[in-house]
Amino acid sequence: MKTPITGRNPIFKSLNRVKILIVLALITWIAHFWHSASFGLYEDDYARLPKAMGMTGSELIDYTWSLFVHFGRLTEGRPLHPGLIYLFSFFGEKLGGLNGVYLLGYLLVTVNGFLFYTLLKRVSKDQVFVITGAIGFALFPVYLTRVWLTSSLGHQPSLTFVLLALICYVSGKKKLSYLVILGSLLCYETVFPIFLAAPLFNQKWDRKLLRELLTHTLMLGALVGLIVITRKLTGENRVANLDFWEIILLAIKNMLLGPVMSILMFFSHSLEPLQKLNGELGILMLIGFGVILWGMWDLKQKKMPHSWQELAQLTTIGFIMLILGYSLALTVPVNLFHGGESRVHLGAVVGASILCGCLGSALWNLAIAYRQKRLATVSLAAFFALLIGFGIVVQQDYKLMWQYQQAFWQDVINLAPDMNEGTLILVDGLEHFKRPKNVSQENWTGTFVLKKMYRWPTDWNFPPSLYKLLPNWQEQVVFKENSLQLKELNTVGKKSEREREFEIANIIFLQTENGALTRRSEPLRIEDRELNFKEKLTSGLPPFEKGFLYDYLIQAANSQPISYINN
Repeated sequence: MKTPITGRNPIFKSLNRVKILIVLALITWIAHFWHSASFGLYEDDYARLPKAMGMTGSELIDYTWSLFVHFGRLTEGRPLHPGLIYLFSFFGEKLGGLNGVYLLGYLLVTVNGFLFYTLLKRVSKDQVFVITGAIGFALFPVYLTRVWLTSSLGHQPSLTFVLLALICYVSGKKKLSYLVILGSLLCYETVFPIFLAAPLFNQKWDRKLLRELLTHTLMLGALVGLIVITRKLTGENRVANLDFWEIILLAIKNMLLGPVMSILMFFSHSLEPLQKLNGELGILMLIGFGVILWGMWDLKQKKMPHSWQELAQLTTIGFIMLILGYSLALTVPVNLFHGGESRVHLGAVVGASILCGCLGSALWNLAIAYRQKRLATVSLAAFFALLIGFGIVVQQDYKLMWQYQQAFWQDVINLAPDMNEGTLILVDGLEHFKRPKNVSQENWTGTFVLKKMYRWPTDWNFPPSLYKLLPNWQEQVVFKENSLQLKELNTVGKKSEREREFEIANIIFLQTENGALTRRSEPLRIEDRELNFKEKLTSGLPPFEKGFLYDYLIQAANSQPISYINN
């Protein structure tokens, strides 16, 4: 698909590549990590990162070894996913605590941007296609979890394997590409199907291509079969209990709906910064606009270096990859675009970005025909600046959500200084908690957080637990003589905890009241039962040794906490 270009100074070409890489690195930082010093932990982060960041080197080695020994039981057949999260968290903490971990997350995201740029350069000599496609990849606005460390450390590496495999394939190193793509299956398989389209890049579209596609598909099918058999043999329940036809129908539905929704959101998200425009947002968008304009201003391309037919082929490849990107997105509905659920769109980034490059190339060449090249450059830079603005909006939401978490946990330790062995802290009024639009609510992480905020006495069998109650939780309470049990439908937490019977006199009940979190002192009546919860007889803070998360979540005594509950 490539056509050679001669007469270009090699030094100039190298400098231009470096300039584009600098542009990609800068816009990735501005759009996704500008506020990273104010980010914290979110959702699944609590289940892994605090433990990983507190490990010793020998503990990390032992844990990593256990992932491969217990391939299915501990890792859902994806040992590289938790393994890399632990590895990068461990080394990031050594670099600079949580900020160091975010730095490694940024580097992983940026490296993927570099790899995608390299891939596009291998398949096309169209500078505009390559640059606009690479910028579209760096700013892809439908996948919002880049800053979520579980995603940047555990999902992005899977995309790295896919991009490396594609580069190997289009470079003629096909055997190596199959070895590399295996890493994607062992990390986070939802992006793996993108690699099915690899033969479309560097072959004429004839009968020979059909034979290569068949061979390629059989090779990948063999790899998938190997992984599935291994998962079954090692007891991975998600594979053992699959309903084949249900999975097929869901995959078809997602492949039809996902691309449409993704393309719509690609453009609609660009309008959100205009609705929330403020000083910081405006300044950063202007900086991003200038950076992108600097990267594109000196483009010397005066005509399309390939035919419109070849651009149509690239567009077709983009659509095929976009469709394939949703084929294994089976756990989250594809019509969700906010919070952690947006990880379902990770597989769409490659196909959507190729389409972005095709659209950029088409607009550029139309502009040349009408002698409006500068206008096209400015227009493209302005659109990408809007995508940077949307990235800033998402960052502001993540920053705000971390502040909400800090304020909540400050209230918890102030209201429950008397927590002790077996204490259950229940939080009612979840529907009144503020939730930034682009971040998922922290519903289920309470016990994980408490476990890492304090070092409980080693002789305690049941350290304190905290759960946030869902609406209408009273309907599912099971009462014993002096205890109660909370069923799965009414609270979010570990199943083993939900099966426990909790002594009512050792339950601390927190509730929202007039825009604040308060501790209930009066009895609570549920049907014909009157519940008398634990009385607060002490003040101050819990008298336990501080754990790893304490200094991250609990602010200085003189700091002013943010309001996180609606009146």
